[in-house]
Amino acid sequence: MGPIQHDILKCYDILDVRSGATVSQVRKAYVELAHVWDPVKYAGNPVLRVQAETKRAEIDAAYQALTAFLPDINRPEDACAAPVRPADAINDQPGKPLAKTPTLLLVCVIFLTAIVMGLAVFALWQGVQRVVPSAAVAAE
Repeated sequence: MGPIQHDILKCYDILDVRSGATVSQVRKAYVELAHVWDPVKYAGNPVLRVQAETKRAEIDAAYQALTAFLPDINRPEDACAAPVRPADAINDQPGKPLAKTPTLLLVCVIFLTAIVMGLAVFALWQGVQRVVPSAAVAAE
C-alpha cells in the first residue's frame, strides 16, 4: 500500500466512514463532525477550544484530501448514470414527436383560474350581502 492510499484511508478513518463510502456519506460525516467540533461552542473553555480547533483542522484537512481524491464529491451520485429523456422513455413511435406539455405554464394557468374563480365567488357573495339588507329595510 502506497503512502497516498494510506493517507486516504486515514482520512476515511478521521471522518469515521468506511473506505469506499459514497459521496453523500462522506459529506454527511464531515458536516456532522464539523458541527460537533466547532470551536465556537467551546469559547468559554480555552483548553477545550484549543482541542476543538485542532480536531476541526484535522477534520477539514481529511475532507479536503478526500474531495481531491474523489473528484465527483460535488456532483450528485446519480449524475454518473446516463440521462434518460422522458420523451424516449414513453414514446412508442420514435419517428413521431410527442406533444410537449408546458407543465409550469399549465400549473400557472390552473392557479390563476382558481384565484379568478375565488374572486368571482367573493364578489357575488358581497353583492348578495348588499342586496339582502336593503330588501329587509324595504320590507319594513
